[in-house]
Amino acid sequence: MNRIAPEPRRQFLDLVREVLDHQLLDSDLIECGKVDDVELEMVNGELRAVALLSGPGPAAHHLPRWAGALVRALFGRRSTRVSWREISVIES
Repeated sequence: MNRIAPEPRRQFLDLVREVLDHQLLDSDLIECGKVDDVELEMVNGELRAVALLSGPGPAAHHLPRWAGALVRALFGRRSTRVSWREISVIES
């Protein structure tokens, strides 16, 4: 298991605070969901955000176990992955 050093951990928490639960807009500025999770990858010892995830699948992970199971049963495990390369603006 890779341990995250304190400084990258703080940067990750700052990133999560900036994007988690914020509205996603498509290229026509139409609302298309909320950010439910951030996909991370370790690259050369650095933690990097590689995508934003949206949908009932990722959202269920942030709920208590029983509530997550209910969300998955009702809405499925669908997930939309937006590559970091496709993101043009982040506003809070």
